[in-house]
Amino acid sequence: MAIQEPTFSIGMEEEYLLVDKDTRDLAPEPPPALLAKADAALPGQVGPEFLRSQIEVGTRVCRSVQEARDQLVELRSTIGAISAEFGLAPIAASTHPFAHWESQHHTNKERYNVLAQDLQHVVRRLVICGMHVHVGIEDDDLRIDLLNQAPYFLPHLLALSTSSPFWQGMPTGLKSYRLSVFDELPRTGIPHNFSSFSEYERTIGLMVSAGLIEDATKIWWDLRPSARFPTLEMRITDVCPLIEDAVAIAALFQCILRLLYRLRRQNQRWRHYPPFLIRDGSGTLRHEWLPASSRQQNQALPYEVLPLAEMPQVVNPASGYIANANNDPVGNTLDNNPLNQLRPGGGLYYLEKGYSAYRMGRIDRLLQERIRAGQTITRADLKEMQANNQPLDAELLTPYLLTAGSNALSPGAWSQLAALAADPGVQAALVRLAEWDFSTPTGIQAGFDPGDNPNNLPAPSAGEITNSTAATIYAGWRSK
Repeated sequence: MAIQEPTFSIGMEEEYLLVDKDTRDLAPEPPPALLAKADAALPGQVGPEFLRSQIEVGTRVCRSVQEARDQLVELRSTIGAISAEFGLAPIAASTHPFAHWESQHHTNKERYNVLAQDLQHVVRRLVICGMHVHVGIEDDDLRIDLLNQAPYFLPHLLALSTSSPFWQGMPTGLKSYRLSVFDELPRTGIPHNFSSFSEYERTIGLMVSAGLIEDATKIWWDLRPSARFPTLEMRITDVCPLIEDAVAIAALFQCILRLLYRLRRQNQRWRHYPPFLIRDGSGTLRHEWLPASSRQQNQALPYEVLPLAEMPQVVNPASGYIANANNDPVGNTLDNNPLNQLRPGGGLYYLEKGYSAYRMGRIDRLLQERIRAGQTITRADLKEMQANNQPLDAELLTPYLLTAGSNALSPGAWSQLAALAADPGVQAALVRLAEWDFSTPTGIQAGFDPGDNPNNLPAPSAGEITNSTAATIYAGWRSK
């Protein structure tokens, strides 16, 4: 089923620090009348934040970047004018240059009281402000698909926004110290990958049922599906002192999601990078870049490596060999980079997380066939096996799909199933599957296939296009 194009609507949220205009220090106890007057002037668009010295604003749903800019100008100017009536001023920066967190008090609100009770010292240090950008992605599974791909761009967006180099009167040496403070909270950093929206919902439901969180608003990743709106919410950026910078970053995030959507329509996707290459030393991966304290023999990496004795291993396996299959359909990295797990030169990536097991089954069967035939397995044989990207599960399951399609057209078949099988699109798909040799070529010139020269990619043959179409049909069925 074709996915309806998202609206790509845009919304922006900003958090400001309230400072005394005379001392320039944070105002730990702003008068309640300030927030009440701001709420009256901007109904539904202003609210408190965790600390009393903070205030949060948000645009309404905007259909264009220009509309978002106009609303942001109104929000900033209105908050500035009202704050001035009380001798205060908002600052759009993610940390205060010299204020001390020990002097701040959290807002007396149930949600914030629970946070203060649960997270104690860690949450009391949150004298930080951020900018969040929502982009409308109405289809649930598309929202998760883009969630899995967009993290690559998050450091770029952060770098454009940084406004927190100081902390408690000291230069930190970082452009964005805010993240160092925020990452002390749980459930922060790069989002996890999910195969579908239902998997995401199950994960959230499990955490709720275990009593870890009350709802999905307690997930504080750098990018997350909004718990309140059908949007992807980008949260990594500092709040920008200049409106034009804030709006430009919001527009860039919107464009990135449009780019990823266009790739999806072309049956392509952005290549996946390990989280620690995107954000080092963050969240649950903060151990990744610790200097090595107990260097192993001949160790070249300057980071901690598990000693061989602690690694899972098998000695003299019964099969007589040890084989490995990663998620690289080509079977080698070409550039000797073990982190390069996608096809060099780009191209389609049909394969999901469980594919390595299916592929290992395929390679294992090819090895066993040669062993039973008494053949000597050469280096060329191994190279050929590694390049074999025929999915074992497709070979096993496709005959059942074809049989089901045939049975659905038999007399006495369930009427709804018969109507589905009679659909011309379903009929065409079954014909494609019946002709499929279970190979998975990319089917496009920009895609890399086994044997291709990555520096001079050839146009696909008619057979490769046919098999690529069948592989895509099967992958779409399997993903559901």
